[in-house]
Amino acid sequence: MDNHQRKLVGAWCADPNRGKDSWFQVNLRGRKRITGVVTQGRDVYFEHVKTYEIEYSDESTGQWKTYSVDGKPVVFDGNCDHFTPVLNIFANPIISRIIRIRPKTFRGAACLRVEFFGCDA
Repeated sequence: MDNHQRKLVGAWCADPNRGKDSWFQVNLRGRKRITGVVTQGRDVYFEHVKTYEIEYSDESTGQWKTYSVDGKPVVFDGNCDHFTPVLNIFANPIISRIIRIRPKTFRGAACLRVEFFGCDA
């Protein structure tokens, strides 16, 4: 629920006390084949995530895997402003039930709006 007095409006934002150990997590409620992601910043306060990594798992308490290509973790380019959608298509689809975005760099605060693309696995 939006709370304008506490500036809790318009997007998910990382807890500023957690620093770079924050993440945005989605439980897809079943194994899905995820092929891409679109991100945007938080329009109201001009904040956005510039770069991020993706992690995924089939269990919320299980082993997390970092999305990699040829054994190297991928750092995705996020947003350079707070309003333009940025699409990242995965070279190798992710098949999983739970997916996380881990902000690496950001402007103002690590805030984002996100949409995943995919289908049932």
